[in-house]
Amino acid sequence: MNITDIDDKLINRSQQLSVSVTELARRYENEFWTDLEELNVLKPDIIVRVTDHIPVIVDLIRKLIDDTRAYVTIDGSVYFDLEKCEASYGKFEPAITDKQANGGGFKKSSGDFALWKGSKEGEPSWQADFGSGRPGWHTECSALASAIFGNNVDIHAGGIDLRFPHHENEEAISCAHHSCGQWVNYWLHAGHLNLPGGSAKMSKSLGNCVTIRDLLNQSKLAADSFRMACAMSHYRAGMEYSDELMSTAEAQLHKFKSFLTECDVFVSQSQFVFDSNSLYALESKVAKAKCDVTEALKDDFNTAKVIRTITELVSTTNKLLRTTMASSGGNLSNQSSTGLSGSVVIASLANFVRDQCSILGFSSTFTGRERLDTDDKNAEDILDVLVAFRQNIRNVGLENKNGALLQYCDALRDELKMYGIEIKDRGNLSSWNKSASSHTILYDVLKLRDINTSNSIIDSNVTELCDYYKCLDQDAKKDFLLVLACKFAVHHDAVCKVANTLVNEHCDTHVSVRIHERLKSTLTPKYKWLFIHVGRQENGVKFLVDMRTDLLDLLKQFAISDNNMPYLQQLNNTLRELLLLWFSVGFLKLERVTWKSSCEMLQKISDYEAVHPMRSWTDLKKRMGPDRRCFVYTHASMPAEPLVILHTALRGEIASSTSGIIRQDNNNNEIQLNTEYHQPDRVKAAIFYSISATQQGLQGIELGNYIIKRVATELSKEFPKLDQFSSLSPIPKFKLWFFDILKSAHNDSEFAREIFTSDELSATMAALKTENIFKELMKQLNSNCWLHNRELVILLEPVLMRMCLRYLYLEKKRGYALDSVANFHLRNGAEMWRINWMADLSARGLTTSCGIMVNYRYYLDEAEHNSKSYIENKQIVISPLVQDLLERNHFG
Repeated sequence: MNITDIDDKLINRSQQLSVSVTELARRYENEFWTDLEELNVLKPDIIVRVTDHIPVIVDLIRKLIDDTRAYVTIDGSVYFDLEKCEASYGKFEPAITDKQANGGGFKKSSGDFALWKGSKEGEPSWQADFGSGRPGWHTECSALASAIFGNNVDIHAGGIDLRFPHHENEEAISCAHHSCGQWVNYWLHAGHLNLPGGSAKMSKSLGNCVTIRDLLNQSKLAADSFRMACAMSHYRAGMEYSDELMSTAEAQLHKFKSFLTECDVFVSQSQFVFDSNSLYALESKVAKAKCDVTEALKDDFNTAKVIRTITELVSTTNKLLRTTMASSGGNLSNQSSTGLSGSVVIASLANFVRDQCSILGFSSTFTGRERLDTDDKNAEDILDVLVAFRQNIRNVGLENKNGALLQYCDALRDELKMYGIEIKDRGNLSSWNKSASSHTILYDVLKLRDINTSNSIIDSNVTELCDYYKCLDQDAKKDFLLVLACKFAVHHDAVCKVANTLVNEHCDTHVSVRIHERLKSTLTPKYKWLFIHVGRQENGVKFLVDMRTDLLDLLKQFAISDNNMPYLQQLNNTLRELLLLWFSVGFLKLERVTWKSSCEMLQKISDYEAVHPMRSWTDLKKRMGPDRRCFVYTHASMPAEPLVILHTALRGEIASSTSGIIRQDNNNNEIQLNTEYHQPDRVKAAIFYSISATQQGLQGIELGNYIIKRVATELSKEFPKLDQFSSLSPIPKFKLWFFDILKSAHNDSEFAREIFTSDELSATMAALKTENIFKELMKQLNSNCWLHNRELVILLEPVLMRMCLRYLYLEKKRGYALDSVANFHLRNGAEMWRINWMADLSARGLTTSCGIMVNYRYYLDEAEHNSKSYIENKQIVISPLVQDLLERNHFG
């Protein structure tokens, strides 16, 4: 390996730092060797430094000058004469020999390059008979490699960015020096390590590096994980470095390690045998894998194919073990003694996997089970004893079909998993390995809360925790959240201790205030500190929103009486309070979305639509039309995410149905009507026909309340005659509620009087031609067949409208409207203005509310008063239209 310890960059940097070039070069070199050792990269057999071999370089340049293949310029520099060597130049790029484009009078041609740079004041230089100076970059490589390998090099490697001009010039110099047509037989050019997106390579000069030291500080597996990431990609292909890549590589590494651990346990503990067919199948797989690996390495060092081959072999072996153990009832020792020994085959297979991992350069610790992080030398032996004892208990449970024993074994396995120990059971054998446990990772991060350390260390650990969580499956996320909620909650004893100090000790004001602060700190769960630091990371707020989504799903799985429930609720409340602060309306940005908005935003508008789903981009384009307005709230921490989406139709009056806004043609495609409202002076009403909250993790944080008022204000500025603002709202659970009433009426005739008048009951019974009116009515409403019976439609209108009025106005939950949509608009200060028959005849509208919709009208100058009346006095403000409907149906 050649060490370039003199070049322009080193000279400039040494001058900036006021140190010698030699001192700076040695410092960089020592760091380089240290990093290679940490990465388990073998040191070269031969190492040469440029400054130690100046005479060798000078001799090569002198020979090229004597052969008239190079020339000396007036400043003491020496240039390679490309015109004399055109036959051997251009193997990577076409030769450039433009004699008119000279280098300030020094170079004969613009393509000529420096072999020796004339000395300059303040720069290191060496004496040569053709002038004082220092070597050019291309020259040093040619001279030193030629001194070692002579006139032919079999393999020469380097980055793809060195292909031209460095390797081109190096080849030309060497061919000229040795008077040969080809110096290097094979060039291996490695792809760049890129940033995510592939837009820029990772480079120290660009200032976008993740240093080797940063990488190695991430985890003890970082060196092998990075090697695995490289092995999973072909060396010629560019590789995008990301947390996701490292997580994938670490998971692959863990898969191999776990497999080898299980193989070791199998070989050491089992007398297991395969039948001849199984043995032949496994031996054939191993033989094929060996051939495939050899061919892959011959094929331009295709390490990616090697990793795939080994992975397939591991998966195949695991499947075969499971299948064979299942056929033997899970007992690994009860096969026929005439069968062939499986231990020999498994040992051979494991050695093959280890050998390949060794060839690929994984660390010598790649023996299977990972060492524990503990000073206790007996810890692993103790775990071996514990796992063996559990294995024996488990086998007794399996043999006697004792469910209680098996439950205890599972409980121990789950408990150890929380502390980073993973137990795997295969048949009647059990093995353990170190795993990245939720408890361990959370403890490592949260312990930083109580020590004095830098923010960069905290941020690094917090980022690692977030990456770990994102890679978990749903079950593992459940375990993570349970550990977080239960192990890092408010400590009851600590609270009592501080509270007793406050109550029992007579303190002055200053001491009391300090105790109050201690009490406040003790009453704050530790994970709040974690959430605050996560929120400071890039995309951290989005991570917390998604985590709360998982938490809300988890809460649904537990009964109120469950011992974990209070801890999970406290976790949810803490997270909700922080998000409530971060997503206050002052931090939200109102944006109008149009057809010219980004494709990403438009796609999300379509994906998140919950009220009237969009079937195509044509639908979406029409909803962005000139008689529509679409507004979203975004947050600075989630700029590409619409948090709330409000669709508005511009009309001349308040719409009573979706037919003027969303209507289906015979091909089930949306068509748009009322194109006259493209003119501002024709717009008198704004219809809020769809509002969607997109983030489940922000549940309970009211954002939609504000967007309607903001949009109404914005639209009033745009349309001078606009003075009517109203929703056209669905009634999502009316039909479910009504069916409950019908079921009760079916079982109790008294309930029938709550639904029908006597005349309505008789007429409906006659129309349905059955005495079992309630069962038949549910059938008709479920199938939507009633719509095709005009008589039945006329009969049901007063019934369904009356019941819908009752549902919206009289049915309550804690004194407020039972219907969630009604509750939302009434809290926002709207008036229940009109209930509309046959308003939404789409499948969704008929399924949820029998086609009925509601207008909640907003009078901007009365909204605050209406909201206060509803929230404080639980009074629903209604219009004369609704009041008249109440009186006609004798609702008090």
